[in-house]
Amino acid sequence: MPKSLVVTTVVALVAVIAASIVGWGSLGSLTDQGDAGEDTAMLSGALAISQHSNSLASAGLVETNLRMTRESVLEMRSDIADAKDQLSTQLSGLMGRGHDERVSRIEDHVNSLIAIVDEVDGNRPDLLRNIVNDELKRRELSSSTTRILGPAIMKSIDDQFYYMMTGRSDVRDTASGADTLSPLELERYQHMTELQRGVSVAHSMLAAVVRATDPTLITTVQEAFDSSAQGARANLEFLSANGGPELDPRVIPLVTALIEAGSGSDNYFDAVEARLEMSLDEQALIASSEGVLSAIDSEIAALVADVNTGIVSSADDSEQAAASGQTTVLIVGIIGIVLILLVAGYLGSRKQEG
Repeated sequence: MPKSLVVTTVVALVAVIAASIVGWGSLGSLTDQGDAGEDTAMLSGALAISQHSNSLASAGLVETNLRMTRESVLEMRSDIADAKDQLSTQLSGLMGRGHDERVSRIEDHVNSLIAIVDEVDGNRPDLLRNIVNDELKRRELSSSTTRILGPAIMKSIDDQFYYMMTGRSDVRDTASGADTLSPLELERYQHMTELQRGVSVAHSMLAAVVRATDPTLITTVQEAFDSSAQGARANLEFLSANGGPELDPRVIPLVTALIEAGSGSDNYFDAVEARLEMSLDEQALIASSEGVLSAIDSEIAALVADVNTGIVSSADDSEQAAASGQTTVLIVGIIGIVLILLVAGYLGSRKQEG
């Protein structure tokens, strides 16, 4: 065989073998590519929705309480708005990636969560105002009763008792003790002591209702208050006309204010009942969000499972296609080598004959 033919044959063989090797390697790499980037984006977006849903709930679904301020409420609203924006972005990014039905269900649950948060946030200012007002009333009641009214009644009782026992008084113009005790003085003392007991019970009932958390107890507490207030009114009527100089002038107006606090048009019981109704509504909304968050997590878990299943299926298909392609390349390469050798042999024999 001529040298030039040998060289040509070897070059052809090398080219065919090299092409086969490159084709084999390229087909083998197909199993690592496919839609990996698309699947990663889906998984990342799904997990981000779960994270931002929980962030939204943490920011907006907190029970209204006295520790909240205008600044903290505004900060909460800023966090709520940020979480909403993030959820909108992530949901938009998931649409059109092959799982739209699942993503639509997730979006429905997210919208339900947003609606709950918006309702809680919308009701919060009125509820917070009521909570603050109830606390201010409680402190005012405690201050006026324990610091002023209570001591004033007790001093009046002590002065009245002292006069009854000694006939002497720091507030009467008496040069010497009274020789006889009139029935009116004893009656004054009796009404003062009864008034003191009624005020103590009424104050306890108002203090209890302002701190109440169960609306079913309000009626019971109010009945106890009304009973004590009724007796206090009877004592006030007598003392208003027959209080005597020993009765501190602050007692009657302060007791009247105390009774009005529990029975007037803007009384504690109605205010607390309205506040408790709002608090219970808020608690019910917050509780309902747990089911919505659970539904979001369930749908996201199902979406992740769907994506992972698609990844495995795609990888299997790619492997099969690659294996089939590699077999074809191998067969074509072998056929090419055989043909080159046959042609070379044929040409070599013709050269020798010539």
